[in-house]
Amino acid sequence: EDYDASAFRGVDAVMAAGLEGKGIHGILPGGEVVHGIPVFRLIYDELGWGWLFAAHDVPVLREAIEAGYYLFAVNRLRLTGRGGD
Repeated sequence: EDYDASAFRGVDAVMAAGLEGKGIHGILPGGEVVHGIPVFRLIYDELGWGWLFAAHDVPVLREAIEAGYYLFAVNRLRLTGRGGD
């Protein structure tokens, strides 16, 4: 109720929760909104753990990783027992 999407580059509560199908969202210092695996890649690069995404650089593996991530992202509440269904 107190969430103001305009304060977060238009990322509303549904988008922030990843429920619209794009997964996690991040806002870069310049204001660009990024979503999905690139958010994790940026965070992990910043932490010095970028090597964890080496498999994501292989095209065939990238497709499989992204498909798996998005399936999990949109179903994670249900899969972890936190969904309302």
